Amino acid sequence: MSVRFKFKNDLDYQPIPCDGFHISVRDLKRSIIRLKKFGKVTDFDLVVTNSQTLHVYLDDEELISKNTTLTVQ
Repeated sequence: MSVRFKFKNDLDYQPIPCDGFHISVRDLKRSIIRLKKFGKVTDFDLVVTNSQTLHVYLDDEELISKNTTLTVQ
């Protein structure tokens, strides 16, 4: 299963594989940075928001359930 995300200006969602029932916000951010090939530039932070509930994930230890649709800024 996976978690789907898109950047605010993107049209389509992209999947991030999720091994278990959840993925941490920290692991999700790392996966997005690797997928988008941002390199070693780390002077920014990604804001992850649930597209359906509009919940903003502020804590990197927070868990996101599989099959969740997210918007990233």
